[in-house]
Amino acid sequence: MAKVLACLKPDDREVLRLFEVEGHSSREVATRMGLTEGNVSVRLHRARDRMLRLYLLTYAGSPAGADEA
Repeated sequence: MAKVLACLKPDDREVLRLFEVEGHSSREVATRMGLTEGNVSVRLHRARDRMLRLYLLTYAGSPAGADEA
């Protein structure tokens, strides 16, 4: 999983770290990153999607979304 996380953009890693690992609320993440809560929601969704695509490409050999990862 560390390999997948390392492939994410820094902002994607940061939003995931703050929300998923440290357990901050969307509002807290927004304040820390200088974003709106809506932006945080969108970034979380996109970061999770990228992480899944990278995981599948790396470990399952799935070409699904390979051009977007």
